[in-house]
Amino acid sequence: MLARNCTRALAELHSVGIVHGDFASENVLVNTDTFVVKIIDFDIASKVGAPVLAGGNPDFITAEMALAVTKPRFKVESQFQTDLYALALCCFLILGDSKKKFFVSLSEASLDILEKE
Repeated sequence: MLARNCTRALAELHSVGIVHGDFASENVLVNTDTFVVKIIDFDIASKVGAPVLAGGNPDFITAEMALAVTKPRFKVESQFQTDLYALALCCFLILGDSKKKFFVSLSEASLDILEKE
């Protein structure tokens, strides 16, 4: 259910032409009672086809994003595939042995946001 809801949330974002660019477990908030998913941290989000902005969690970025970050002359356009790659890694964490780690990072991110508000 959690993997499906993460996929649906990202699909909604993509349906309006936005690439998150930093989709990672720490940028997903989950209501643990209902499994409703909210995507956060849109600092480097952009329209599809726009130049890639440097940043993102290095554990979840594609090779193309890494090149754009490390070699500024290498021009890369924002593409949905960047988010889909990160989504696949998140699903792996959700479905694999790292499920506990996924929820811990979500909980820590949720607490950080609540403390700031």
